[in-house]
Amino acid sequence: MFDLHPPFQIDGNFGATAGIAEMLLHSHAGELHVLPALPSAWPSGRVSGLRTRGGHTVGMAWSRSQATEVLIRADRAGTVRVHGRLFAGACLTGTGRTLGFLATGTYGAVSGIAAVIYADGTRQTFTLSMPDWYGGPHAGGTAAIVTAHQNRPGNQRVTTPACVYYVGVALQNKQVVRVELPNISARSASGVPIMHIFAIAIGA
Repeated sequence: MFDLHPPFQIDGNFGATAGIAEMLLHSHAGELHVLPALPSAWPSGRVSGLRTRGGHTVGMAWSRSQATEVLIRADRAGTVRVHGRLFAGACLTGTGRTLGFLATGTYGAVSGIAAVIYADGTRQTFTLSMPDWYGGPHAGGTAAIVTAHQNRPGNQRVTTPACVYYVGVALQNKQVVRVELPNISARSASGVPIMHIFAIAIGA
């Protein structure tokens, strides 16, 4: 325990644990900020059960001071806005011939300018495009996952396929240090086109 000395002060324990939680997660102004002030002494770790303003329970894991997994469980309906380096640019390193994406679009096909940053400081920009997830498979990507139906709220089943697509981008023969993802839309809302990226990997 913190402040485990005479005279015992419970407020020191509460204050210290609150400060640690704030280093890992901010929840102000209706937004969640993941790992806003991670100490350099904690380059890797995992936490679960963090409660936020607005009614969310958050768990996360990180490695090399970068979030690798974020799990958010909401207690109520609504939009959850999340910020963090994980979503601004993917810290993906390595060499290979192809940069592969598993992703899909909503409210129509989506596309935007992305970039690969190499160790020598050069940038390779490209247009990342994804077909819409609903129905299909559609042209513009290779269907990697196709479900026969969709499960909807209220245990309703809709017999329309849903698709996740694979798109590959040719790489230069250099060390990749970062991938900058496209800025498709300013917010998530009904009718607003959005790109959902589920996985990124470098292939030989």
